[in-house]
Amino acid sequence: MKYVLLAVLALLVESAPEEACSSPEICSNPEENPDFNVLIQNKIGTVAASDQETLVGDGREQSGQETLLGDGREQSGQEVETTKPRASSKSKKKKRNPPAHGKNQTRGGHGLHAQSMSTQKQMRVSLGIIGVLFIGSFLCLFWAGSSKQFQWDLSLDDNELEERSSSPLDEDMYGLAVSLLVRDTAVLEAGEGHGLLRQLRFALVFLLVFMHKALQVFLVFQVLRLVTPKAMQTSRSNYDKFEWHMYGEDPSHFKILPDGTRRGLPGFFQPELFDTLGAHIKEDTCHIPFSQPVFFIVVLFVWALTCIGDLKKGVDMFNSLILSTPTVGALEHMVESPSDMKSNKMLIVGLTWRKKVFITAIILVPRAILTTVLLWLGSRWLASTNNFGDLIMNTVALEFILLLQNLLYMTMVPARNKRDCQSIETAPPHTHEKAGLYVFTGSILWGVVAFAWAMVYTYYLQRVLPSYNWDVRDVCAEWLSGESGK
Repeated sequence: MKYVLLAVLALLVESAPEEACSSPEICSNPEENPDFNVLIQNKIGTVAASDQETLVGDGREQSGQETLLGDGREQSGQEVETTKPRASSKSKKKKRNPPAHGKNQTRGGHGLHAQSMSTQKQMRVSLGIIGVLFIGSFLCLFWAGSSKQFQWDLSLDDNELEERSSSPLDEDMYGLAVSLLVRDTAVLEAGEGHGLLRQLRFALVFLLVFMHKALQVFLVFQVLRLVTPKAMQTSRSNYDKFEWHMYGEDPSHFKILPDGTRRGLPGFFQPELFDTLGAHIKEDTCHIPFSQPVFFIVVLFVWALTCIGDLKKGVDMFNSLILSTPTVGALEHMVESPSDMKSNKMLIVGLTWRKKVFITAIILVPRAILTTVLLWLGSRWLASTNNFGDLIMNTVALEFILLLQNLLYMTMVPARNKRDCQSIETAPPHTHEKAGLYVFTGSILWGVVAFAWAMVYTYYLQRVLPSYNWDVRDVCAEWLSGESGK
């Protein structure tokens, strides 16, 4: 930077008018005159001294070089006088007020904004490339496919039939509990097993199932007690201060909510007051998830999709075991070993109504309730997270709680029990399945449900910031652009 200043000083002296020089020789031939070198050395010494001085504005230290408001160009804290070279060494140091915090006039502000805009441009370009590739691949499908794919006659049926085969249960704690419940009952009923040994195995497996549920409940309520209230209170307090400042600090401009926080009334919002908002309030308010609703909705969609995927497993198990499996009257009629299967394989061909009630009430219903509660509380925790990085990390932590059953299954279940779980299968509801719209696209509806939850919760169900005015995004956009470039 000193070399840049040296060049600037040289240009200033060369461009100075002749009448401002005390000696015509200096102006006419500055490079060969020793007085010119003395002048430059005096300027460099003054700049070096100004670099060591700290200008105190609002409690923060700033260098003798600061950013000028407006165009982002740097100038020395020492004001350069070009009137008389001999008086330049006596020039007074001029103390400048530091730029207002929060404006887009910070050090290198235009560079930061340009970098942020470049990041946004790269994101748009990347999404555009993905869209072009999708359209291109779809067009290539028409080019490489059959000519009959253009015949869209809705009166025609798709006659392709799939022969359905038996399917194994899920390899997790719930699938293990169902498989051992059915297998051990069938083995004992056939007189081939030891009652005490089988009951001990059954008890240990269900102990793991209920330990998994207890761990989930404990962790969820500890998050609800220790983490969520503090984060939610911080978000509410900071947003209340934001509202008070941005709506003019006039009590007539607000309505008071039951929790005592204030919300600005329409027509009184003053975006120009954002520049005078406190730095701490800017930092906290601009990082609430609702300041970037698209980003928050995408994160919430991923979390909802994780929970709904677990719910889908429960629904599939209910459909397979409760609705599609016939009800039989005797325990010995529940399983059979088909000739085309290995000797250790068993096929569930029926369940007694008591088994169906037990599976529904003890396994499937608690699973659905816990997953739904975790979806709600997890969404609330994410909505109260006051940091974008922590938002991603908290989503991962919630997935850890939800998928705790996989950890218990892989770690604490004996290998024999795992093999027994793999060896029992359920009969398909139909021996043949015809191609159709629901068969090809039905599972996509679960993604639609997850996205609908993310949208509805964000705009209607969230209670972290009740009566949220959606007035943070626009005023924080430029400030966040500067922050992202640092």
